[in-house]
Amino acid sequence: MKLVVDASIALSWFVRQDDLPDQAFLLESEQILIAPDLIFPETTNALWRLVTAARITPEQGWRALRALEGCFDMIASSGPLAETAYGMASALNHPAYDCYYLALAEREGVRMLTADQKLLRKLNGTACEALATGPIV
Repeated sequence: MKLVVDASIALSWFVRQDDLPDQAFLLESEQILIAPDLIFPETTNALWRLVTAARITPEQGWRALRALEGCFDMIASSGPLAETAYGMASALNHPAYDCYYLALAEREGVRMLTADQKLLRKLNGTACEALATGPIV
């Protein structure tokens, strides 16, 4: 089964989040993990922020960044997702970069996995609600 993974989940593979159940098991699962190429700048930025906040060392950030690409079975180009992501962002009144993951989930006919509770709340009662789910426990 295919699953779109966003940066909040990917980051949790490398940095333990107190409010998030461990999601590293996904890396060893039978799931086919996919993401838009946006996963790299988003995760890079999150790692940089953790280093500047002294939550991880620069070396931990580099190791995570180097390992990230090997965690996915498919990386999709963001370009073809742009119009759908823009439409979703407009409809949801939510940042477009999160909507790229939703757009990929819609295109592939699968669900997106996210730890972004704000996004999940915004999806409640919308046409996009069935596209996303929270962390797997």
